[in-house]
Amino acid sequence: MLRERMNELARMTEVALPEMSSPSSPLFANKVTWDGDGSRRSGVNGLYSAMSVVGLCHASRDVRDATADLRNAILDVLCASGHATVGERACTLLALASCGDPRGMDQLRLLALGLDVARASSMELGLVLAAVAAGHTEGWDQDPSIELSEAAGAELERRYVPQARVFRATGRRSRHAADHALTSFASQVYPIHGISELARATGADLPGFAVECADSLVERQGPFGQWWWLYSVRNGSIVDGYPVYSVHQHAMAFMALVSVERAGGRSSQTELSKGLDWVYGTNELGIPLIDEGRRTVYRCIQRVGSEADGRFGLSRGQVRRNLRTGLGLGRMPGTVVAPSELEVLKETRPYELGWLLYANALLGTLD
Repeated sequence: MLRERMNELARMTEVALPEMSSPSSPLFANKVTWDGDGSRRSGVNGLYSAMSVVGLCHASRDVRDATADLRNAILDVLCASGHATVGERACTLLALASCGDPRGMDQLRLLALGLDVARASSMELGLVLAAVAAGHTEGWDQDPSIELSEAAGAELERRYVPQARVFRATGRRSRHAADHALTSFASQVYPIHGISELARATGADLPGFAVECADSLVERQGPFGQWWWLYSVRNGSIVDGYPVYSVHQHAMAFMALVSVERAGGRSSQTELSKGLDWVYGTNELGIPLIDEGRRTVYRCIQRVGSEADGRFGLSRGQVRRNLRTGLGLGRMPGTVVAPSELEVLKETRPYELGWLLYANALLGTLD
């Protein structure tokens, strides 16, 4: 049943994702919003474009053939960028490996020369490891791969907080107070995914701290299958469950937990299925976030008054409140919220659909 529903979503996504490219650029739009007059694409986003290409490289053969020109145009832009972030370059590497593009080796060397692991986010370091794992399968040059995997892996291990069973979102050099008090679901998923994929690709044992972090996410899953959002670095408690993002429910939790299983760890398919139920409407509001007519999945259920483009998807006031809570100075917003205080955010960012295709492909590799 889980695979059937994921395949169903993937078929919808394969049609919808190419339509989210920008009309004025080879790249994908930053986001698509809907109102009574239809859809509106806004901005462009290099990171989201790279993530979307990864997804299209894992789509059905017909879609891969039909989107070849789009994918190549995006990769041309990304490979030529002289100011790409670590995340953009790592995701571009993952896309190149996924598509079997030989430019991956040159991009790998560029990343190895320019990576400062202490400044990179945990999300970025996880993507670096995922890219190295995919490149290993493609037979890329081993010297920069080993250098990258050792540096990124060691930094992530330093960022793991055993008493909280979470990864810090950033290194200790960060000047943002929130980075030292709070960490997010995303900051757990990408490291778990990258570490697990590298272990599988190289035949190494899955590190115990990655397994422990994955287990802690499963234990904290909400009653409707929610993968909660913000955690305390101090003790691992759930500081604020909202927003609950659809991409976490249908894609990113799969990327982490299926990769753990692929590397020889436990199966979490029961929990993943429950998380997918949330997207289909078994959630706090009883509303499906899948809109088949618009061929999309809406972004999240959020607290009323949140700011979609703000830090953590929250308003400044919400961030300040959560920071105090993370430091142990305030009352925890937690996860129990009245439905009247929640709303569906009717927008979609292309990477969400790209990761859905990628996650579905990972799921399809399990026996």
